[in-house]
Amino acid sequence: MIGQNISHYRIVEKLGGGGMGVVYKAEDTRLHRFVALKFLPDEVARNSQSLGRFQREAQATSALNHPNICTIHDIGEENGQAFIAMEFLDGATLKHLIGNRPMDLETLLSLAIEIADALDAAHSEGIIHRDIKPANIFVTKRGHAKVLDFGLAKLSFPKVSQAHPISSQATTELREEHLTSPGSAVGTVAYMSPEQVRGRGLDPRSDLFSFGVVLYEMATGMLPFRGDTSGVIFDGILNREPLAPVRLNPDLPAKLEQIINKALEKDRNLRYQTAAELRADLKRLKRDSESGKLAVNESAAASVKRTTLAPEMRWAIFLVLLGVLAGAGVYTYKFFLPAAPAVKPQNTTITRLTQSGNVSDAAISTDGKWLVYARLDQKRSLWVRQVATGSEAPVVQPQEGRFAPGLAFSPDGNYVYYGYIPAGESHADIYQVPSLGGASKELIHDVDSGVAVSPDGRSLAFIRHVHAKNESRLVVADADGINERVLATRGAQDGFSVAPPAWSPDGKVLVVGAGQFSKQGIGLLIFQPVNGSVATVIPTNSLVAMAQWLPDGSGLVTVEMRSGDQFRRQLYFRPYRRGEPMRLTNDLNQYVMISIARNSATFTAVQTEFRSALFTAAANALDEPSPIPSQPTDGSSLDWLPDGRLLTEDLDFHFWGMNADGSNRFEILKQDRRKRAPSVCGAGDTVVYATITEENASRIMSASLSGGKPTALSNGPMDTASACSPDGTWAVYVTQVDKQSRLVRVPLSGGESRVVFSGGSVEAPSISRDGKYIGFLSFESESAGQKAKYIVIPAEGGPPVHQVAANGQGMEYRLTTDGFTYRLLQGGAENIWYQDWTGVPPKPLTHFKEDRIFSYAWSQDGKRLAISRGTQISDALLFSNLR
Repeated sequence: MIGQNISHYRIVEKLGGGGMGVVYKAEDTRLHRFVALKFLPDEVARNSQSLGRFQREAQATSALNHPNICTIHDIGEENGQAFIAMEFLDGATLKHLIGNRPMDLETLLSLAIEIADALDAAHSEGIIHRDIKPANIFVTKRGHAKVLDFGLAKLSFPKVSQAHPISSQATTELREEHLTSPGSAVGTVAYMSPEQVRGRGLDPRSDLFSFGVVLYEMATGMLPFRGDTSGVIFDGILNREPLAPVRLNPDLPAKLEQIINKALEKDRNLRYQTAAELRADLKRLKRDSESGKLAVNESAAASVKRTTLAPEMRWAIFLVLLGVLAGAGVYTYKFFLPAAPAVKPQNTTITRLTQSGNVSDAAISTDGKWLVYARLDQKRSLWVRQVATGSEAPVVQPQEGRFAPGLAFSPDGNYVYYGYIPAGESHADIYQVPSLGGASKELIHDVDSGVAVSPDGRSLAFIRHVHAKNESRLVVADADGINERVLATRGAQDGFSVAPPAWSPDGKVLVVGAGQFSKQGIGLLIFQPVNGSVATVIPTNSLVAMAQWLPDGSGLVTVEMRSGDQFRRQLYFRPYRRGEPMRLTNDLNQYVMISIARNSATFTAVQTEFRSALFTAAANALDEPSPIPSQPTDGSSLDWLPDGRLLTEDLDFHFWGMNADGSNRFEILKQDRRKRAPSVCGAGDTVVYATITEENASRIMSASLSGGKPTALSNGPMDTASACSPDGTWAVYVTQVDKQSRLVRVPLSGGESRVVFSGGSVEAPSISRDGKYIGFLSFESESAGQKAKYIVIPAEGGPPVHQVAANGQGMEYRLTTDGFTYRLLQGGAENIWYQDWTGVPPKPLTHFKEDRIFSYAWSQDGKRLAISRGTQISDALLFSNLR
């Protein structure tokens, strides 16, 4: 059509188009000005409903005379083509200006005020736009907003039909319900209001919700409701709260976040009621920001840095994720009160509630009648089971990602609370779902534990780690997830356990574990929610992974690890006031995730049994591994000795050497029983490893495989994740200093250590086979999406030579010649994957269809692989008649 004349308009160029029209730049030959001509596509023009909407756009917009609404000059038809002549605008759409990044505050507020003013003018004339989105908002070169495209506008009030009757024949033949299609969702999916999604009657508040979505996108560069399908987006609009804007843009003022949240209220009675009200709040914020009165929401801005404690520390993960509980407090726990009633483990009845072997978490309802449990099939799902009959049904369908540790029923049993970590993320969000199934409702963003529900059902308690501030926080919120209060804060080195807190039966105190590397020992902390004070410290002298109260408040059932258990997690009873702890289990299994019914001494726990075997394989035949005769507990860590033998660590943290065929098995370093994660040093007989000292500090040691006294390479208190050079002259390890992870290089023969990398998080360091480079996994900050990347630096330190996005769900990252490998669990089977530096998607090196990989190691020449594979059988058990 370029060069053609349509009426008295000469087509100059095509500007763009969409589902409701094609737009051209044209010259008005009468008034010698440029205009924009909008035509219906041929396939749409033949549809009477679309034609009615097109003509209605002209009628609706012509009723508006406002500087922030695109002006309509004319409407006509030429050779069967209906068109609208509109004001020609020079600039770009708001969608283009946002460009997936936050806008600066001054520009955002100026444009938002003008858009709100335009909506107020339209609503005052009885017109609802129904398709407010960045693509329908134009920004001129002078920086002013123009609202476009009233093609979906709804003439909602009598004022419009009386003052501007529809005169077109094509339109008068169409009834209003045909144009607006009651019962259907009209608009653009991601920007629809809840009432649009439901196909209900609309009023101006629907535009204000859509404008709230636009404001969110302007402030963060992201949509609040996202998904791969319309159904997922609709579910978000109806049932889920978006991520707090300040977590995506920490520079946002608190008032702007409040404005956005009010605009995005799902209940329109709680939303802004008029555009004028919204405009007033925006103007007030603009005034305060220009006058310097603006108060930045520092606590909210800090929350954008929240993340899990850095996963870079294998030894620290081992301790913290198991809930190394320590403490310092203001009172001791032995009061002069009667001893707690004794429990009688010999009378306890144990019943297996599940048989699937893939249960990771479980909780029992208050009345003891229902069990909710998480299981891994091809994907992860939640199930509810009737204890008495065994009948069960899924309540959260299988999905990617994983569940955070800690499930809970509401006191009335009507709801289940769970934490969910999306695939590729490292923090969890807390959800509530009806206990017999239904839509999940998101309550709380960014947590690092499951949630504890108070006995009255009015409060939730959870743990949140703020990596940017090197803090761990105990937080309490209302039952609907709002009104968060930080009850207590600790440093990362003595931070709270990732196990959920536990409310006492009377709701007056909370028990929570805190990990600490210090001489003060290990303990359970009892907090008073009213004022946050530490009421009691219960010393434990072991590693406590979880604690739950008995119904009468006399004590707690705990999951603990102690040297007498060969560091297997066993169940104990601990009196609250007086008395000695009592062992409840004494076997070769591991126990996690206890949950206690409130009406009896009945509780559940997840029992896990590990069965592993060692294999070796040639690098060109990794899917054909050869088994090695070994112990079923071998293989929690693996490495190759210089002469082709293997070094393996068992589940009790003993180091063993053996020939590659499994013969001549012998124990290494018997004198150190608190060691972990060995790394063999080159061609010598030295190994470096992490250990826990008598002072409960984590340090890096080196020792000769042939015996002798180990040598400390670091002085703690939190030094972890070591690797040794191929020539056996130096090693690296990760330490935590000044709220940062540091990668330290230390000579084995003595000498000064030095930092070769500092900042962010560092996990799984490894050294290239030629000793020239060090590779490690790192996680970016929360504001960057908490994405993982693999970094390679020179062995002497210096700027990275490689940085590539990595899968943060993997484990045991190892540097290779031209990339890195890691193990990854997907669909119930674990395999080894490889990724190079080119950005090509990673690919699996092994293709096992079942079993877990507990550890793997490449030989020093890269030609062979040692691998520990096996099963992890986990089921929920019911413990009855504890007394």
